[in-house]
Amino acid sequence: MKYFFKNQYEKHLNDILQFVRDKGLDPKETIFIPVENETLFYVISNLYPVALPHWTRGRNYLQTKTSNERGSTYYEVVFNASPYAIAYMSELCSHTDILVVIAHVFGHTHIYKHNIYEYNEHDVLPRLKNALELYEQNIGYYSYEELDEYIDFVNALWNVIYEPERIPEKNEENDKPKIYSVDKRFLKFANQKVEAPTPKEIKQKGREKERKEKGFIGKINFYEFIINNSPIDDWIKEILRAEIELKKVLYRKSSLKILHEGFASWIDQIYSLEMLEDKEFFESLITSSRVGYASFSNPYWLGYKLLKFAEEVDDVFLPDFVKEMDDYELVSRYLNKEFLLYITKSVDGFIDAKDIQEILSEETEEDMRKKIMSNLFIKRPLIYISDYDLGVDSEEHYDDYRIIKVITHTENAPLKLESPDALDYAYAYNTIKKIAKVWRGPVLLKYRRP
Repeated sequence: MKYFFKNQYEKHLNDILQFVRDKGLDPKETIFIPVENETLFYVISNLYPVALPHWTRGRNYLQTKTSNERGSTYYEVVFNASPYAIAYMSELCSHTDILVVIAHVFGHTHIYKHNIYEYNEHDVLPRLKNALELYEQNIGYYSYEELDEYIDFVNALWNVIYEPERIPEKNEENDKPKIYSVDKRFLKFANQKVEAPTPKEIKQKGREKERKEKGFIGKINFYEFIINNSPIDDWIKEILRAEIELKKVLYRKSSLKILHEGFASWIDQIYSLEMLEDKEFFESLITSSRVGYASFSNPYWLGYKLLKFAEEVDDVFLPDFVKEMDDYELVSRYLNKEFLLYITKSVDGFIDAKDIQEILSEETEEDMRKKIMSNLFIKRPLIYISDYDLGVDSEEHYDDYRIIKVITHTENAPLKLESPDALDYAYAYNTIKKIAKVWRGPVLLKYRRP
């Protein structure tokens, strides 16, 4: 563990490390780097120490800076790099802030080292550096707007990168029963004859499977297929792949946000209560205000309360508990009626206990949990490569489905996409335009009418 450029914190760093180890934590080796606020804003807006230029990052930078000018405080940002974790610390932090934030960072890096859902970021930083070099070498041949459009392609549907590789046979609607396929091995119990496939049928089935695999038909994670089969320049393909790797990191972080902030807040609260005295303790309350703001949209407060609840209800040892946990598991397991009653004992003024009691009396536990979880986890539309025939069943298409067709280039074969979900036309159309930019050919999207 090392705190660069501020030797006076080396002793504090080792003392805090020993303190968290005594509490059961085993943090990853971490480098602390003090930076000016402008640098901190830059890193926060890029969501990574190095990133390709894009208009969204400029927007994020202005929003972060404006938020700081209006009173929001940014203490640190931590990355799971290799072989060390890196914590960028604001130089404007007070002495007490730094002590509490160091403990907070060790909570993050303990999860980095041990959590089974953490993404391996070892190759991301060098890959992004290489992509940035390619970008700067070729900027003379393209405008910033043109290169922005390529990054827009990754942003358009990056949320599908980690979706399961399973396509439903039909849209599961509330008013239609779910249909399950029956394994032929069990048909004999229903007194049904099972005919063995002929060699011709086996060969045809094999060819059909090969065709679908070659065309990536039915695959949700189709980014690599589009990039590999697009006529765009190789250097553009490389910067797109680097951006996709960054999005994979961000996707994993989004699924661990509540756990991360809750556990880091848990250990910094213990440190403040046990190790700080007098003036330092009261100053630490300001740093801890993020945990004090009671809101289901505040990951610091929600994560902290859920972990404390798990600790009390199930008597879990939190440093071990967080090793095999993610946000979905934490929320689905512990955000229940008992948890709502638990937080009413500690919340004063932010969440109305009367409102919670009404929720408990009017809704079932499962409905209540789904309602709250729907605010935490955004449902993303399912989109995949398909092979529908527009000429054969056009009536069904126009009765139940809608087709969006975008032709901005004709250098490639048509790409057919499909979604069983009802989509917003304007948003879907703009998304398909971004995909067509990279595919360089006609792109069609078949989706269910709202």
